[in-house]
Amino acid sequence: TWLYFSFEGFVHPVAFDGGAAKPGAKWSLFSDAERAAGWRVGGSQFNAVHRDKALLFVVVHQGAVDSHKDPGMQVWVYDLKTKSKQRVIELATHAMSIAVTRDAAPLLIATTLESPVVHVYDALTGALKHAIEGGPMTPSFTQVP
Repeated sequence: TWLYFSFEGFVHPVAFDGGAAKPGAKWSLFSDAERAAGWRVGGSQFNAVHRDKALLFVVVHQGAVDSHKDPGMQVWVYDLKTKSKQRVIELATHAMSIAVTRDAAPLLIATTLESPVVHVYDALTGALKHAIEGGPMTPSFTQVP
């Protein structure tokens, strides 16, 4: 199943079975109150999934309409089975791109255009583990093996 996101924070799941696309029921990342408060997805690579744990990680910020490219200071974590927010990870700095490792003790990797630093968090607790400074990087795209 692939997840497609609207700028307003709706998730549109599409399953591909035997080559045929089968859209699922859309669901919302934000409650009506959160949406009214201006919460939005943001960044260039704003979501990541840990398949085995059925967790979705999304960079969010408060902003106006069309602020979907703005970075966020939080990552909201959702249970994909219940489609509910489980926790909020407060970031050390704005994030434009995130990725999550696939192992049993996953790490959340966050980067930004503001500085050549990769921040590494415990994806399950949100604790900042360390920052990797310097070196060549493309902070608008984050990929884990």
